[in-house]
Amino acid sequence: PALVDNVLKMLSPDGSVRQLMPNEQQAEEA
Repeated sequence: PALVDNVLKMLSPDGSVRQLMPNEQQAEEA
């Protein structure tokens, strides 16, 4: 969700960590 998304942004602004969660990636582009 949003809280996870924020943490992922902190850990990896380039999106490497976000790749682990494709469902979160959709929220990123939205």
